[in-house]
Amino acid sequence: MSDKKKIAWVTGASSGIGKALCIKLINNDWTVIGSSRNINNLKNLKLELGENFYFMTVDIKNRNSINSAVKKIFSEIGNIDLAILNAGIYQPETDGFNIDISEDTISTNVIGTMNCLSAILPEFIQRGNGHLVLMSSIAGYRGLPKAYSYTSSRAAIINLAESLKIDLTSKGIKIQLITPGFVDTELTQKNDFYMPFLINSETAASMIIKGLSKNNFEITFPRKLSYIMKILRILPYPLYFLIVRQFTKK
Repeated sequence: MSDKKKIAWVTGASSGIGKALCIKLINNDWTVIGSSRNINNLKNLKLELGENFYFMTVDIKNRNSINSAVKKIFSEIGNIDLAILNAGIYQPETDGFNIDISEDTISTNVIGTMNCLSAILPEFIQRGNGHLVLMSSIAGYRGLPKAYSYTSSRAAIINLAESLKIDLTSKGIKIQLITPGFVDTELTQKNDFYMPFLINSETAASMIIKGLSKNNFEITFPRKLSYIMKILRILPYPLYFLIVRQFTKK
């Protein structure tokens, strides 16, 4: 099977954008391995997608778990052509800075992504090709209120992807960064504020699939919100802080 179809590995595949990506990739004739900590959701997705979908229960915070999973993919399924490191968490910090939330968020969103990189990159580099995609957010462009851990974790992934792009393109590896705005998932449903330009997971996945076929480094959407955030990104600090305080009534 793996000789006939390209193989994609999607982390955080049990719900939201990750699940929608698995469905889109299967429909585009890929063999897909979805990994997550939620075994029940993965089993249900397997029933829906059939024989070209494989699943693994993996905790990306555990390096041994990731290494074992990737070795199993290589030995039992085939070489990974596309790795979408989508897994991540978000917890609003409405009561102020919380070290427990920070530790969990950074461990998952940053260290977890790096654990995946550590497992997949040596094989990509050795064979001189591969497509690596990192999930971040436009929330990583600048610091935002009540999201201390999340925005800093997403900023770290943006910088990480930029560094990888510089160093690995010459080695034959395609690096892309995904920076969505507000997508209606279990994570964003925790928010108690208005989310402009909100889209569903299926729309987000369609935009990502379209972007994967292009050579652009960044896949960002919705465009209107992305442009607003990019403008805010380049403003000097006094003006940026003034605008954000006015907008959020801080």
